[in-house]
Amino acid sequence: MRLGIASKMRKALKPGAFRKKVLPYLWYYSGLASLTALVCRARPVRRGKIVFNNFHGRGFGDHQKYIALELLRRGAPVEMVWLAENPRDVRRDVPSCVRVVKYAPFRAILEMSTAQFWCSNQSFDAFVLWGLAKRRDQCYIQTFHGSLGIKRIGQDRPTDGSVQLWLKVLMRDAEMTDFLISNATWESELVYRSRFFGFGDIKLFGHPRNDVFFSDGAAARHAVRARFGLSDADRIVLYAPTHRPSRRWGMIDGSLVELAGLFSGRFGGTWRFMVRAHPNLANSHGGGQIEAGVADATFYPDIQDLLVAADALISDYSSCMFDFMLTRRPVFVFAPDIADYERDRGFYYPMSETPFPVAKTEAELAENIRAFDEAKYREGVEAFLKGKGCVEDGHATERVCDLIESRL
Repeated sequence: MRLGIASKMRKALKPGAFRKKVLPYLWYYSGLASLTALVCRARPVRRGKIVFNNFHGRGFGDHQKYIALELLRRGAPVEMVWLAENPRDVRRDVPSCVRVVKYAPFRAILEMSTAQFWCSNQSFDAFVLWGLAKRRDQCYIQTFHGSLGIKRIGQDRPTDGSVQLWLKVLMRDAEMTDFLISNATWESELVYRSRFFGFGDIKLFGHPRNDVFFSDGAAARHAVRARFGLSDADRIVLYAPTHRPSRRWGMIDGSLVELAGLFSGRFGGTWRFMVRAHPNLANSHGGGQIEAGVADATFYPDIQDLLVAADALISDYSSCMFDFMLTRRPVFVFAPDIADYERDRGFYYPMSETPFPVAKTEAELAENIRAFDEAKYREGVEAFLKGKGCVEDGHATERVCDLIESRL
């Protein structure tokens, strides 16, 4: 139990964390959450209103982006609200007919209190502490971010189960969930049933953000290359590591430009590196410290566009690997801290069960690039997707929007 509490205390002591990590618990323990719920229940629900949440107020992306765009394409009779930590920045990317609202507890909860639909890729755990409560005529669609991901989540993580109040909050969020959007039988049966305590009707629809891999992707490739000054002849290797408690944005110490030369030697053509720090580390990834000749794509709005444009991917434990594998293009794992990460975060299955070549050192990574066997890799990808019961076919967004329209 001490490990879980200590972890929470470290987070609470970080600059600016009091408002996000401590104040909600004080509000909850004081009983004021009941007052918030009472105020919300007094407000009428507006039919067709949808509130979207992407990673607790981040930009226009993930599943929510594609669901919103499809509803617009259909001309569905809906009112859409996008929650954003930085509304001014997000406003540039969001369609003009979508209202952008500050992701702040009371402002967001009041918006959600009158919405017929909540559509989110993360749990509303903090909002539950502030008093968020769903009514019977509201529908909560959880499009959880993981995609055949290997990292344990929620109470499945090694130390999180020790914080009983947090478990209670997660369970309350799960109880409110009406639908869980899954892309594989493995995700449905193992991850969702555990993480959401058995609540929610699991819909095996596929993941909306992955539909982009079943189209030609020409527009996304052109936009990415134009943004970073790359030619049509340049081939792209994207480096997108996940976040770590140490706040170090990436683990490769050597020259990425030199590493790009290995891709040229193995696959031919001119290769350029593109770096995408995890959003949790966006402000600490180094920015201008990235070497010359490497494109910094950390603040590009949607990583799916980068994945569509990329010809190869290097990551460690990020779920983006399991999205990118749908392209059948090469994925390389560079995980020098794999033992520590498995102990601290935990894996649902061993990395050795994936089709990705795994390296613990930069020398091993270089050798994996040189020795990459495309036929063996593609065979491994097909076996992995079949084994996990993956249902991705490019029509997930349509299915989710059909579900929403059926309840309008």
